[in-house]
This record gives sequence, structure tokens and C-alpha cells, in this order.
Amino acid sequence: MPRLELVGHGQHVMTVCNACRYCEQFCPVFPAMEQRLVFAEADLDYLANLCHNCGECLYACQYAPPHEFGINVPATLAAIRVESYEKYCWPRPLAVIFHRHSVARSIVLAAPPSIAADLARRAQPAAVTIRNHYSGKRATLSPIPRDAQLRRISRVPRAE
Repeated sequence: MPRLELVGHGQHVMTVCNACRYCEQFCPVFPAMEQRLVFAEADLDYLANLCHNCGECLYACQYAPPHEFGINVPATLAAIRVESYEKYCWPRPLAVIFHRHSVARSIVLAAPPSIAADLARRAQPAAVTIRNHYSGKRATLSPIPRDAQLRRISRVPRAE
């Protein structure tokens, strides 16, 4: 659906919901919606990003399909949310990913942060040196090997 049609449909859905207000206690969308009488494109983007797509409003809605109004808030807000992701995506060439998913693209997007986290982890020293708060002396913290922990635990007498 083109952006203008989607915005028009979103305005219609939110106007009907604002008149009914039956779902106002279900999620953050409805209290935020009640503060508006007219829904601009930016308002719809905001409301769409508040929706977590649980579907509770759809199950409770008296205007949901098969009613002639056919109000489906989660589907409408999900479509607006995808459009808003594309609209505000940076860098712009990555905006196409929100419509065409693939494993290769997921790997390409996930690889740089994973590699950066791994390099940051490897750059840290194995032991962390801190100052003891009470004595002012330097103390070294290092992880206790698992076998040493198990030896300590095995020496503890068990209560019978």
C-alpha cells in the first residue's frame, strides 16, 4: 500500500478507535491516541512505534472484521511501523531490508557489532587491577578456575 493510502487508512482507524475508546486500557497506544483529535503522519509513526503488536485490541474490538468497518489496529500500525523504519533508516540503502529478509542480510547486519564486541573483549586484560577501598593497596581480581571452586566446595562438611 502506498504511503499516502496507508496514512489515510491509519487516520481512519485511529479516528474510529478514538471515538470508541473501548481498548484504552490495553496498551500505551490508546492513552497516547486519546490526546489527539487529528492524526498527522508523525503522530501515526509515533503511535505505530508504541504498539507492540500483541493483538489484544483486535480481539476486543467490536469493529474488527467481519464488521463492515474492518478495523484492524495491529495490522495497520505494523504496516505504518515498517514504513517509518524505512523512512528513518540510516544509512538509507539499508531501508530495503525491512521488506526483503534473507539470512545473508541478517548475517551482514549482525557481523560488524559481533566482531567489534569480540575485539573489545580480547583487548581487555585477563585480570582487573583495582584499589582496595579500605587499605588503599592494589588488589588483583581474576576469575577462579572451576576445578579450584569444586575443590573448595568438596571440602565443606555437609550438615546431616
